[in-house]
Amino acid sequence: MRTKIYRSRWNLVKFFYLVCRYYPLAVWPFYIWTLVLDHDFQTCDKIYLYQQASMLPLQIAPQCILLLRAWAFTGKNKYVLCLFSAIFACFVGVEAWAYATPTTLNTQLFSLLGKSGCFRDANGEKGLEKTRQIGVSLTVSLCGVHKN
Repeated sequence: MRTKIYRSRWNLVKFFYLVCRYYPLAVWPFYIWTLVLDHDFQTCDKIYLYQQASMLPLQIAPQCILLLRAWAFTGKNKYVLCLFSAIFACFVGVEAWAYATPTTLNTQLFSLLGKSGCFRDANGEKGLEKTRQIGVSLTVSLCGVHKN
């Protein structure tokens, strides 16, 4: 396995494989730092969008690998690549919209404790809107996977 991945020439599949394998190790300490340690509201307000955006490659990189493998399986047909790329572009757009749009932080924790981890607010209208965004994201993902 080591000679097949690490010593082979660089291509998109190898790049996205390495992103899928090692990016979580790089981003995990930051994500844990934002959730576990106590921060004041101003710090969480500054880093919250970065916390959400850092999770975006975890959603996109595996889909890139599947797109490239499915395209190779069809004999590298250009029409299939165009179709897959259009579906993938919709998926990336919805993912960016759903996960990188700013939402409100849970202010109840900060008013009660003074400091807390950076959690999004799942209550009220904003939380309901974020739930709808993630539902649309999952729907687009499933439409790309659906077979006729």
